[in-house]
Amino acid sequence: MDIVKHYSELSFEPTDYFAFSASEDKIFFDHVELSTDSNESRLALLHEVSHALLGHFTYASDFELLIMEAQAWHKTKELCERFEVTIDTAYIQDCIDSYDDWLTARSTCPTCQNLCLSNGQPDSYKCFVCGCKWQASSDRFSRVSLTIQEPV
Repeated sequence: MDIVKHYSELSFEPTDYFAFSASEDKIFFDHVELSTDSNESRLALLHEVSHALLGHFTYASDFELLIMEAQAWHKTKELCERFEVTIDTAYIQDCIDSYDDWLTARSTCPTCQNLCLSNGQPDSYKCFVCGCKWQASSDRFSRVSLTIQEPV
């Protein structure tokens, strides 16, 4: 728990998962897992602390979210040195790849399978090939959920 004590200016809440809530400006941490003081739990906490320290509160596009994840992992590497936490470059790449996979799934047109960009809002898309519009779920931890909108 030395990480939580070190960042007393940040808001922490014990739960059963690790996450940074931008809307609440709060870091949630798995208190049972963290009590084991394992390298993995400390690494997960440092990653969420990185998001908070970097001010990752909003993003305007899928690409920006991916950049924020890369920035947070870069900051996490710095913090790992301070707290003597081991970090594996392959693990970081796997985590970033999981975001890339999620973003690809939500930005692929459900009608023609074309890869698209968000349509001015992070969860809203319009295919520039077939004109299909859809809304994707913003929940990173659930399956991609699409609501297809009828063309006007």
